[in-house]
Amino acid sequence: MKVVGYFIGACVILAIVRTVAAALIITLVLAIIVGVVTKPRETFGLLLFLLLAGVIRDHAIALIVGLVAVFALGLVARVVANRR
Repeated sequence: MKVVGYFIGACVILAIVRTVAAALIITLVLAIIVGVVTKPRETFGLLLFLLLAGVIRDHAIALIVGLVAVFALGLVARVVANRR
């Protein structure tokens, strides 16, 4: 009987944690919406920074290769534009 009580207590605690997590996600989404409406440049800059930080953390080599490719294409475009 004691085990059933612990199990029910754990279920109640997990339900509370799930509800709190859902409330935090809703609050975060509302904060992003308010940020986009009031200060769009700063909000999109923050979102871009967070996206870039995640890419750097998860795919560092691919990011470096991509940045080098973009830099090289920029140099090629500049040389082609100067020749005309």
